[in-house]
Amino acid sequence: MKSEIRRLEKNIDRIINSSSRGDSVKNLKASRKRLDFLYAREESYWAQRSRSKWLREGDRNTRYFHAKATGRLKKNFIEKLKHMDGNWVTNHKAISQVAKNYFLRLFTSNDQRVDIQEVGYIQACVTREANEWLTRDYTENEVLQAIKQMDPNKAPSIDGLSGNFFKHYWEIVGRDTINFCLDVLNGNKNISNLNETMIILIPN
Repeated sequence: MKSEIRRLEKNIDRIINSSSRGDSVKNLKASRKRLDFLYAREESYWAQRSRSKWLREGDRNTRYFHAKATGRLKKNFIEKLKHMDGNWVTNHKAISQVAKNYFLRLFTSNDQRVDIQEVGYIQACVTREANEWLTRDYTENEVLQAIKQMDPNKAPSIDGLSGNFFKHYWEIVGRDTINFCLDVLNGNKNISNLNETMIILIPN
């Protein structure tokens, strides 16, 4: 995108400084239209990367968005982690392994049995009605409400789809999105199915 922007900017300067007429006006309009589209696209890209909410797209402040995204990347970057044995690790793979081992140890059961009589003195605070409400199946309205609350410029991962995608193409993906969410939330489908794909060879 950057290289094409630079090429168009140079082309516009060349057309303006050229003494020849011919199709120069037509080419100038086409180049400016294309450049304007790329400016808006670049701005939108960096606005999403920066996660900035207070500055709206359309302000043509791509440099600000770029600085914001770069600063956010530096802020979230983990240079080193301390291992459980007290040693510091700086290698990228070693850092990932230390973090993984920490949370595996944190959320893994230690197989200690708890006698139900030990907690019998605790007064029950969840009523039967509240428990039924908490354990009921998720509804379509709850999924719709959650999707509407999504930030339009944020995505769940690097390759994820932003809230804007679902907003603009809801007529196409809406029903499938709701059905999949309900299947996962209500325990009818495993979320690992998201990574499944089907490749079909089409004969030439």
